[in-house]
Amino acid sequence: MDIVVYMSPSCDHTDEILQLMEECLAECGVTTGYQTVETRDFEDAKEKKSLGCPTIRTNGVDIEYGPQEPEEYTSGCRYYNTLDGWKPMPPKNLIIGGIKRAQEKL
Repeated sequence: MDIVVYMSPSCDHTDEILQLMEECLAECGVTTGYQTVETRDFEDAKEKKSLGCPTIRTNGVDIEYGPQEPEEYTSGCRYYNTLDGWKPMPPKNLIIGGIKRAQEKL
């Protein structure tokens, strides 16, 4: 399984998302870890298909949008639509759902 977290130096959520990723991986029983990829600017984000920081992909699929993702690439901060409004971090259940969907396809 391939898990990639797209990060940006312009957003200050690095420590928080890495901790959340560790929790979610442990909860799903995943021991293989994940890769972090830095996006430096718009062109870099567009090339890497980063929807902002943090973008999390499992087997190439965005955890929020799935295969129907928008072409709105950015190296800036990303916000997730949650039950509590727009948040700069994905909810834990969204990350776990993405991991579990990827596990099912193995």
